[in-house]
Amino acid sequence: MEESFDKEKLKQFTYIYHFDYIKHELKDIEAFIKSTDRFLTDNLQLSNKLSDEPDYANPRLHPEVQFGSIFPDILWRTAFLHSYFRFESTLDEICKNLQKTENYKLGLSDVAGNGIFRASVYLKKVCDIAEPFTDNSWSKINDYNKLRNIFVHGDGLVARKIAIDLAKRNEGLLIALIDIDKIAIRFSKEFNLKVLETIEDFYSILQKAMQKSKNEN
Repeated sequence: MEESFDKEKLKQFTYIYHFDYIKHELKDIEAFIKSTDRFLTDNLQLSNKLSDEPDYANPRLHPEVQFGSIFPDILWRTAFLHSYFRFESTLDEICKNLQKTENYKLGLSDVAGNGIFRASVYLKKVCDIAEPFTDNSWSKINDYNKLRNIFVHGDGLVARKIAIDLAKRNEGLLIALIDIDKIAIRFSKEFNLKVLETIEDFYSILQKAMQKSKNEN
């Protein structure tokens, strides 16, 4: 009796409560982005109102430069990478939950590869859940993976064509010319909010596909 009760609790967590937690976490990140953006905007406006400003030998120390450019660049980059790494981590957790709940013989670690693509193979091949990976949200997440790699391995610098193609496909993604061959990628508040929306859309589709698969089996 106790064993069947524990299994039922595990199913509820896998198919319902874990997704509820993920949605709350995405809302927390969204609130952080909006709150910190207000802080930066307020300080930028305050610095613009100051009549007696000191002279800055280094223009980067000027509040207008810091609150208008440097600090937002750090914030949006950090927010994006945090959102992506949380997506990668929670997708792995979903795979592990499914293995425990449905008693699959193969675990995530038995699948070749790493990151979100290993998790996608596990969900498609082991769990027979393929629908979410045909949705446009997954295509967007593939771009986020490319951006993650650009920042982790290349500090945001990338070949011109790659940067332009990514910017065309992702609203709010900014680019700046560094030299004839390299372009720097920069994020914005709008882009980060779109990332959260895309991740939430994907998880909604995945949750429905999981529940559909459970009901069919």
